Amino acid sequence: MAEDVDDRGEEHVRGLRSGLLADGRADAFLELATWHRWHALFELAHVAIAHRYGYPVERAANTLVVASKKEPKKYAACVVLATTRLDVNHAVRDLLGVTKVSFASPEEMNALTGMRVGGVTAFGLPEGLPLYVDSRVLDLDWIILGTGGRNGKVRIGPDVFHRIPGVKVVEGLAVPLPPRS
Repeated sequence: MAEDVDDRGEEHVRGLRSGLLADGRADAFLELATWHRWHALFELAHVAIAHRYGYPVERAANTLVVASKKEPKKYAACVVLATTRLDVNHAVRDLLGVTKVSFASPEEMNALTGMRVGGVTAFGLPEGLPLYVDSRVLDLDWIILGTGGRNGKVRIGPDVFHRIPGVKVVEGLAVPLPPRS
């Protein structure tokens, strides 16, 4: 766990995690912009939110925004199941045709989409922003997806992605998370 701790220490990290699990609200993400591994907590947040609202975490889909490291910046939005991990270092990097890619910062994400961490959706993204969807998402008959705000989710059939112009369904965009111990 030492690599996940910033200069505020282990207690702060435990506090953030317990706040996410206790509150189940996206407001718990507000402090994460100052923590270098803020994106690593999305696994915990979706488990808590799914439990709070009574839907199976296996149905939760996340819309994540990624950015190339070098100028000129290239961005993309990716939809993956909460039970998987976006393959940023291989699949996304290859799709964008860049050498290095990472999650967009909260500031970049907001400037690009008008949405904040914990509330990005695949709907209403800026024209020209590539939208990649992991093929596993389409294997389900319904998913829970963000609505563009931090306080809403929608139950929707994943076939909706076939009706969004320019969406690319990608086999292997995400990899399964290792079993929890």
